[in-house]
Amino acid sequence: MKVNRRNFAESDSDSDNATHAFQKKKGKQRATTIGSSSEESDETSSDDESSDSEDELIESDVSHTAARYRRKGVKLNWPLEKQKHEVNKLGRVILREALGVRRNYKAFIHPGVPEERLRVFAENPEANGPKIRNTMIDKNGATTKDLIESLWNQELLLALVKLAEKIVSESKDKRFPSSIDWLSLLSERLYRIYLAVIKSKPRIKHGELESPVQIEQRILDAHLLRNQKNGETGFRHAKWQTRSEVCAVMIQACEQRGTADGVKFFRYLLRLVTKMRPGGMSEDEDGVDKVVTVDAGTIEEPVKFTKTLPFRHSYLNDVVEFLDKTPGFEKLLFIQSGRVSKRRIRKDPRCKASERLPPPGAGVSA
Repeated sequence: MKVNRRNFAESDSDSDNATHAFQKKKGKQRATTIGSSSEESDETSSDDESSDSEDELIESDVSHTAARYRRKGVKLNWPLEKQKHEVNKLGRVILREALGVRRNYKAFIHPGVPEERLRVFAENPEANGPKIRNTMIDKNGATTKDLIESLWNQELLLALVKLAEKIVSESKDKRFPSSIDWLSLLSERLYRIYLAVIKSKPRIKHGELESPVQIEQRILDAHLLRNQKNGETGFRHAKWQTRSEVCAVMIQACEQRGTADGVKFFRYLLRLVTKMRPGGMSEDEDGVDKVVTVDAGTIEEPVKFTKTLPFRHSYLNDVVEFLDKTPGFEKLLFIQSGRVSKRRIRKDPRCKASERLPPPGAGVSA
């Protein structure tokens, strides 16, 4: 059965429809995306050809994604990190193709499965079930649990798992690891969509019921805020990893130079940084710093203003500042590659205080 989804745009947009839940499998189908500390960051990727134009949203059992992967060439070098990236990318692409969207968070905007389609699906699941391209999700339910347990949604999940396994089995190289839990990975991605569907129910705002435009903007704002927080977390982890590596390089250098005090000093700093973990690293805020005024104009330099952490001891602030400056003193050990980093400004009135709470297990001035 070929269905043009746009025909249902007005027929099933009410998120308060009666619950249509069938329990096919007990327990939550929730898991973490493979090897991703900021999984939502891949939501913003735009290099995937995962959906058609608005004039071509025809439901189909033919996956364009599978065809593209069959045409891919063979690469010999696939380290673990690249394999993880390929797994997450494939999961993202097949889900977007299935729902006909270019961003996962936009899936909640599309209408759900019409009641008539659900009726014929119940009579003949094989002939009238969800397809793997430009299909819909069952949005009938009051909670995410209702949506997870929907027989239609579970059938969609299983179809996508089979598609992912088929694409991996046809791969000509080692871009995918030998063992992948597609059920958990795709369940997690669908769960986020179900959560957006539940959150998209109209709320009372200033004494009036939200309009569809206001609902969409609210969900989008929440998505962007989540991406921002994930980006900050990733940036703190990068800072922590870089400072740890500086300590490790200096320990090795001091051992080769025969300076026992240096080895002892940097091992101590490494223990401090390790104890601080990424949660003990600060965030930076983009800004500009006035450099020089020429005639009537001012030349400004893009800089980073480091936020102060009220819970971090001032001694630790000196430690991280020293480690950040160390590569500049040891230029033979640390070779600058890529674009030049922006200058970081600390202990300046323009540096704001972070409102983040101390990481778990840290004291008031850890």
